[in-house]
Amino acid sequence: MRRLGRAPLAAWVVCACVVCAVAACAIAEAVPEGVEAVATDDERELREAMRPIRGTTRLLVFAIDGLGRAQMAQLLSSGQAPHTRRLTGRRLGRTSRYEHAYLIPETLSTLPSSTIAGWTALFTGATPAVSGIPGNEFFDRDSETFYAIAPTGVSSRLQALQAINDGLLNGLIEVPTLYERVGLRTHVSLSQIYRGADLYTKSKTPLLELLVRKAVAAGDDEADKSPYAAIDEDSYDSMRDGWERYGLPDIQIVYLPGLDLYSHVTEDPLRKQMHYYEQIVEPLVAKAVAEYELRGALADTWIMFVSDHGHTPVIADAAHALEVDDLVEAFESVGYDLRPAALTVDDEDFTAVLASQGGLAYVYLADRADCPEGVSCRWQQRPRWEQDVRPVVEMLDRYNGEPAGLGGKIAAVLTRDPRYPDAPFQVWEDGRLHDVDAWLEANDMGHLLEFDRRLLELTDGPSGGLAGEIILVPHYGMRYPASERFYFAMPTTSEHGGATVQDSRFTWLVVHPRRSGAEIQRMVETVVSGMARQEHFVPLALHVLEAAPATANARLSRR
Repeated sequence: MRRLGRAPLAAWVVCACVVCAVAACAIAEAVPEGVEAVATDDERELREAMRPIRGTTRLLVFAIDGLGRAQMAQLLSSGQAPHTRRLTGRRLGRTSRYEHAYLIPETLSTLPSSTIAGWTALFTGATPAVSGIPGNEFFDRDSETFYAIAPTGVSSRLQALQAINDGLLNGLIEVPTLYERVGLRTHVSLSQIYRGADLYTKSKTPLLELLVRKAVAAGDDEADKSPYAAIDEDSYDSMRDGWERYGLPDIQIVYLPGLDLYSHVTEDPLRKQMHYYEQIVEPLVAKAVAEYELRGALADTWIMFVSDHGHTPVIADAAHALEVDDLVEAFESVGYDLRPAALTVDDEDFTAVLASQGGLAYVYLADRADCPEGVSCRWQQRPRWEQDVRPVVEMLDRYNGEPAGLGGKIAAVLTRDPRYPDAPFQVWEDGRLHDVDAWLEANDMGHLLEFDRRLLELTDGPSGGLAGEIILVPHYGMRYPASERFYFAMPTTSEHGGATVQDSRFTWLVVHPRRSGAEIQRMVETVVSGMARQEHFVPLALHVLEAAPATANARLSRR
């Protein structure tokens, strides 16, 4: 498997805002000794010569992290989103159509329904097994590198900052982005994915300020919105400054991560999302639309509100948050040393790795014959079924049933024989493997939406091995009371990453000020047949822009 950008990661932390889902981590984080708090450039030309602005049909995208479809529908009907509602016009009966908008009714995120996997699918049109980005955290056997671009089970935000400042995620994605496929001027604000755009803008705040604010403990009913609001407002301000200097682009992406970050730390997160949208996002929408109108561009601009996933409220304590430390002894009982929950570790003699995704977790195993005690494993060597994988699968199944172990918190242990890497994952139950679809039906798991197909899209492809040898599915989702929802992450008040309705129904609202809701619906349905997936965003964007995919190789600057 080809991987890009394998240069050693920078050991220093540049100053920037945190924009990935950091679960219940405090915003405050100790600054390593010797790190200088200097501001980085908030504006970066990515091409030696920017593409000319076509200046006709445009696309403006509000990429709102963590806003589920049900919450967007509620915002539009509640009066808490007056500026957004002014764009859409009134709702037409009980349909998903508005006078000038269409809120796509059936949406389904990629699996896992997480920040990094979701935005990658949306801005590339590729599933995780093809794009090479399987989640917020993952282990790349080829380079023996642990990635936590949106830290979920580890606390370090280093790679979250590197994704923003140094293009870390851009270098890992194995497929073209929308911006590389379209021959139009494109500006991107704050998003972790900007490869192929013309202009990239990000935070104007001098920068480590956002990392050293007072800590916010998960579960605080009065959690302070201001750090998260500052991130979103900076994203907008930098975008607007880009318009002043370079003009209004054909495609503008503005990424707003604050709602997601806030949801992870506040009590009653779904209700608080409404307030956050009303108080923070709405004014930014109003200002952006006013700018387009002032510049005479609004009448011919498609506006899309999209998200990566929804949120499921959970209990922020150690009994519900499943972490690496909870499984160390269990892995040791079958002769495996589980890698500590850290971005980098001093001892490289680990033989197992766990990567947390919230509603899922991935387990990677070494071929222990290749790394006897005291010898670091060559992870490029795949494990064996009988000697390596099966003992761990049996242990996890057994440990899950022990009151002193996991106590039934795991719904399913999924695996496949490493000798057959193209075989689908199956469920281990009653001492043998079962087909996923049969297991779903037998165990009344219909709340895991299209789980068998989405699982294939995660594991069946050139990068399918990045999801590990074992996938753990906890009891999780709104069908269970909060006391019975478990998740793989640090303690948090709200989580995602699973295959459930609440996590998986992402927002996709399509607006055009001069078109009717019926016209917009017909336009959407020419591209999207049936369930709308995040992978449909790229073809729909190309369609509304009437833009053929570009093949010209404009040189990109790596500044």
